Amino acid sequence: MDTADPRTFGPTLHKQVYNNLLFAADGGQMSALCLLDLTVAFDTVDHALLIDRLERQFGLRDSVLEWFRSYLSGRTFSRRVRR
Repeated sequence: MDTADPRTFGPTLHKQVYNNLLFAADGGQMSALCLLDLTVAFDTVDHALLIDRLERQFGLRDSVLEWFRSYLSGRTFSRRVRR
C-alpha cells in the first residue's frame, strides 16, 4: 500500500481492507470489521474502561489489544477555541 500521498491513503486503505475481506470470504474464512472514532475516546471515555470493553466484549487480544493500549496510553486531547 502506498501511503506517500495523503490524498490516496484513505481510498487505498479502503480498497485494501475490502480486498482482504473478499479474499477471506473466498477462502471460507469469517471476518469482522470494527471501526472506531477514537477522537471521542479522549474526551468522554475512561481509557482503561475502553481497553477493558474491547477485550471483554469484543474479544480483542494480543497485538491488536496492545496497539489500542499503546495508542491511548499517555495521550491527551485538547482544543483551542478562539473568540
